[in-house]
Amino acid sequence: MSNVILLVKLRAKSGKEEKLQETLKNMVQPSRAETGCVQYDLNRSPDDASVFWFVEKWEDQAALDVHNETPHFKQLQTVLGDLIESVDRYLLGPV
Repeated sequence: MSNVILLVKLRAKSGKEEKLQETLKNMVQPSRAETGCVQYDLNRSPDDASVFWFVEKWEDQAALDVHNETPHFKQLQTVLGDLIESVDRYLLGPV
């Protein structure tokens, strides 16, 4: 079993930074409680207040796939369009 690391960079629309932060913070606790979650951290760029990063580590791809089907993840997807300018995802694995 090899861990999967996911880095997700979200850039808030102008004026939506605080609402996006509040929305993203609501993801942390339920995601950390999921089976297979090793790490789930939300960070904000000190140089650009509109940029947020999720640093996620999952036991394997199957655990990440289950996470992507959870009610809290699906709810997030319904509101992100109003809050973000862009999102970039980087999926990493061990070398």
